[in-house]
Amino acid sequence: MRRANRRTTARLQHSWKVLKDWARLAGVPMNFPSEWHPAKSIAAMRFCCALEEDQAALVRFARAAFASYFDRQENLDDPAVLAAVADAEGLDGAALAAAAGSDPVKARLRTNTEEVIARGGYGSPTIFVDGDDMYFGNDQLPLVEAALARKNG
Repeated sequence: MRRANRRTTARLQHSWKVLKDWARLAGVPMNFPSEWHPAKSIAAMRFCCALEEDQAALVRFARAAFASYFDRQENLDDPAVLAAVADAEGLDGAALAAAAGSDPVKARLRTNTEEVIARGGYGSPTIFVDGDDMYFGNDQLPLVEAALARKNG
């Protein structure tokens, strides 16, 4: 049992190293893990669903939420933190929090989750190219780029 624990600890330590390597490669700050890890992130996903109709705002919010959690070590499960993140991006955090707590947005998140599971997805990020060509994880982004190039090429 002791040997398995050492191996598990070594694997976990290496996974944190790789995560920080990916952050460095992507040019994003990584101050992780925090006391809030792991986050359930349901509140953040609802905020994102509330922004689906405005993709530019969604991208701004998602990047800022990422920095909130992975750089500043803020609690991504707290709607007040997410509202402050939205406000800092020029969005109406209070209105977004209200929308995120609404039944239609909750239903949208459930529908989105059920759809990705039905399509074979099992986590985030799951990316589909051309309908059913599935990729999972940031390490597969070069494969996504290649698939998009083939599709558009």
